[in-house]
Amino acid sequence: GGMLSAASLFGSSASGVNAAGAELARRVADLEQRLAKASEERKVDTGAWEYARALVLRYADDPAERAQLVPALGMCLKLSEEEKGRLASAAAAEGGAASSLLRRFF
Repeated sequence: GGMLSAASLFGSSASGVNAAGAELARRVADLEQRLAKASEERKVDTGAWEYARALVLRYADDPAERAQLVPALGMCLKLSEEEKGRLASAAAAEGGAASSLLRRFF
């Protein structure tokens, strides 16, 4: 009586052990694939975050450009129509819309 095999320890046949190994390999491959996808999504999210950050800083730094930045900010930050309206109203109140209007005609 030598060593115990995995099959005798777990009450399964050698083919059952092979099937379990194949299932484990499939699960590992699936997890690796999901991890790669999550990593790619994180890169996209990071890029979107950097873009939104740049837009917000431009909005803060350039009152004349604020009205033009509202649509991009709305899309990037997924603002509701009401929130975009509030942002546009704030930009117009500070003269951003007036200078935008002037640029359109002159």
